Amino acid sequence: MIARLLIRLSISGVLLLPPALIGKEGQPVLGASNCPPHASAREQQRQLLLEHGRPRQSVATPVTLAAGESSTPVFLFSRLRKNYTGIKLEQGRAYSIELIKASNWCDASVASDQGGWLRHKLSGAQKLMHAISRPFSRYWRTPLFGVVGGISGYPFRRLELSRREQSQFKAPASGELYLFANDLWPMYFNNHGYLQFIVTAVE
Repeated sequence: MIARLLIRLSISGVLLLPPALIGKEGQPVLGASNCPPHASAREQQRQLLLEHGRPRQSVATPVTLAAGESSTPVFLFSRLRKNYTGIKLEQGRAYSIELIKASNWCDASVASDQGGWLRHKLSGAQKLMHAISRPFSRYWRTPLFGVVGGISGYPFRRLELSRREQSQFKAPASGELYLFANDLWPMYFNNHGYLQFIVTAVE
């Protein structure tokens, strides 16, 4: 019943955030007017997903970053439940992940950024909806539509990467890094947009 209600509200566009979404160094990365994006933007994103989307674990051997080495830009498409990066994390090593580009990052008609919905901008009804739906999301510790990392072979290991500045973390296990937008499992069909990141091996 709750899942059906959330789907109806999301499709109807009831959950709408005002603008003033701020990214790294205080620069706006998204605006509420982008959500949902125009047809031309949706088509561009569809083409990018077909070209760069990696919903399955890499067939080729993932890249292991040397200390101080950075990856090429990796995509996180909001419609994919897993975005494999082709980067192998090594247990115990420290890494950083930095947002370099954002495009129409929308939870249906809800404008967001890499930190998820901006709670201080939500109305009372929107806060209630967030509180109801967040426990049903894939990783309840992260706000809805915040960025989460995972490691291949370890389905219950999660990396909280939703901070709006550069995030640093230590790999809890070895395996290929994948990224996803935190959402309810059946709700990815109406997501829009993508983010790009660079991953760096700190040590």
